[in-house]
Amino acid sequence: MGKVIDLVGNKYGALEVIARAPKPENAKSTSAFWLCRCDCGNEKVISGNVLKQGKARSCGCLTSRLL
Repeated sequence: MGKVIDLVGNKYGALEVIARAPKPENAKSTSAFWLCRCDCGNEKVISGNVLKQGKARSCGCLTSRLL
């Protein structure tokens, strides 16, 4: 397994990485997981790969605003 790059302080869309998080029990990814705070105030644990690939830009609030 490779070295984990610290993402704390990075911003991905509306998400700011605030801390490393333990891997969720149901997670299939082997990536590191990160606790993120959305601009709306919600917090969510997201895989580092998902963040870096741009697949998560918010906690889900941006999608719900579009509906």
